[in-house]
Parts: sequence; structure tokens; C-alpha cells
Amino acid sequence: MQDKLYEQMEREAHFEYERFITDKKRNDSKVMIISAYEGVLSDQRKDERQILNRQRKTEYDKNRPPQPGWY
Repeated sequence: MQDKLYEQMEREAHFEYERFITDKKRNDSKVMIISAYEGVLSDQRKDERQILNRQRKTEYDKNRPPQPGWY
């Protein structure tokens, strides 16, 4: 069952690849490269934002005022 599914997926992927390569109406390669870089950079920014938010939370927890009923 899995072998048939794998073969079908492999055939579809190969067909889509061939269709993409032979497509003459696709975007300029420079535009594709720029959009790929933008995608990578946006993922890195998202990861960096998560890291900074974690560090900000730990710093806030370290410096926050006493909780009500702390005594």
C-alpha cells in the first residue's frame, strides 16, 4: 500500500517538476531568487522574534514587582 502511494507521489512530483521546467511563462529567475530570499529572511525574523520574546519574558519575570499576597 505504501509502495504504491510512494510511487504515485513520486510520479506526480516528477510530472509537476517537468511541467515547471518547461513552462515558458514563469517569472523571471531574479524575481524568484528575491522572493526565495524574502521567504527565508521572514522565517529567520519570526524565529528571532520568538527568541527575543522568550528573553524578554525571562527578564521581566526576574525584575517584576512582588505578587499580591507575597508576605
